Amino acid sequence: MLFLVLCTFSEDEQVWIEQLFNENHTLLYKVSYQLLQSETDAEDAVAQAFLNIMEHFEIISQLPRRDQIPYSVIIAKNASYDILRKKKKMIPVEEFYETRTDSGVEEAFFEKFKKEQLAVALEHLEENDRTLLMFRFGRNMSLKDIAVLMGISEETAKKRSQRAIKKLKKKLEEIER
Repeated sequence: MLFLVLCTFSEDEQVWIEQLFNENHTLLYKVSYQLLQSETDAEDAVAQAFLNIMEHFEIISQLPRRDQIPYSVIIAKNASYDILRKKKKMIPVEEFYETRTDSGVEEAFFEKFKKEQLAVALEHLEENDRTLLMFRFGRNMSLKDIAVLMGISEETAKKRSQRAIKKLKKKLEEIER
């Protein structure tokens, strides 16, 4: 499909798109894989990201070269989030039919309830806060790695992380009421 879309561009535009792909596909794959934890899903996210880049070619090609990479990373992240949202709607049947003792069923219920509350609270956070918390706690990334990935200083990553945690706690308290 990428090939068919690529054929609609002029030779110069095709060269530009190929160059952008060659320079950034590894980075976009890594970002997508960190979010999705699946090779096939990460590949799908990168493919979708490049389709989106080609769809918005006029805008992206006008950006300075140094701004094209972060813009591409954001597009890949959004494509990854779309895949996560689709997967979140699917609930494995095994979860409902696991055999447990009575106390195990109760514990599983409360654990699942807490996870659902956390998911709802996370959805209410801004995307930057949600991304930062997912990197920090979901992927166990260091503040230094997060800072590099987000293009900010380590101290800024630390402060944003602290603020995001406060916001998350506040949302969880609101949900519990």
